[in-house]
Amino acid sequence: MRPSQRSARVPKSLALSCPTCKTDVFPGRQVIVTSYLFPSATFSLDRLRSLAALVGKDRLVVDVSCRKRDGGWWVAMDKWTRITDLEVTKGSFEAIL
Repeated sequence: MRPSQRSARVPKSLALSCPTCKTDVFPGRQVIVTSYLFPSATFSLDRLRSLAALVGKDRLVVDVSCRKRDGGWWVAMDKWTRITDLEVTKGSFEAIL
């Protein structure tokens, strides 16, 4: 199988506005989300909660990159060039979960 055949890409607008995504667009698959959770490099808990409600928390995979800054690790975007406001700590994980 060629890499392009392994996973189907769904446009953001369809994935986020489709009321039947749970059954029609993403049947039985994990849904990976990246920078959508960080508009203007600011973490949006509302977006995370909306996605979790739409596709199911157990199927949602948050995939982020991190960069070291000021002695801690921070979520980064755009090939690690933009540091977001979310530091990766035990407390931030507990708040998100």
